[in-house]
Amino acid sequence: LRFQFSNSFKQQDMFQNLINKIKNLMMQKIIFLLAIILNLFEDINGLPYNFTHRANLTVYVDGQNRGDLAIGLYGHEAPKAVMNFLSQCESRKEHKNLENIFKLNLTDIENKFSFTNKPIYKIYDTHMQFGDYFSERNNWRGNITIFGGSYYSEINDYETEIGALAQERLEENGHVGSEYTIFLKKASFDGRQSLWHVFGVVYQNLDLLKYLFYTASENDGTPQRNIKIMNCKITQYK
Repeated sequence: LRFQFSNSFKQQDMFQNLINKIKNLMMQKIIFLLAIILNLFEDINGLPYNFTHRANLTVYVDGQNRGDLAIGLYGHEAPKAVMNFLSQCESRKEHKNLENIFKLNLTDIENKFSFTNKPIYKIYDTHMQFGDYFSERNNWRGNITIFGGSYYSEINDYETEIGALAQERLEENGHVGSEYTIFLKKASFDGRQSLWHVFGVVYQNLDLLKYLFYTASENDGTPQRNIKIMNCKITQYK
């Protein structure tokens, strides 16, 4: 009788082990299928976020290619900000209106109103800044845009986070321009009516972003190394 009970327990253990193995195998298959589905979803729609565009910014440090910052842009919620950002990214020739408004020639616009071969000129503990390449004309306000000058900031529910791409609102009128900020830490004052208008986020290669933030800078935020955005490639999603 004892032998029969012993065999019965062993059979139960074997059966339970078999069930557990089947469960583990099924779970692995489910995870594998989910990964495939997510990859397909990313290929079709860019990412499982509300992105309308992706901007890949190729970053060089001291002449060496350090990789791309992949930035997803919220074109539905911030169409003006995204349009202006993309115009700088691609340096399109329809910047002729800037030539008339600011008395710049087309060569200046093609060379300056673009991220290509331009520096990331400020790196602080919490964020870095780039984009204001007409500083000598507008006192570091970044007021030159494809809309002529600064424009009233759009409002959305996105907040600062690691990798958030934002514009700083002017306190006196809520306007924004063409200077951009990428965050490594959440801003202390955040929200719909805060100082920052978020219209995108770095979603790939955050290690490169952290590397840039740990690059030694002067007291005023000026990097001690030569950091440039050498190329910008745009992908548009439907």
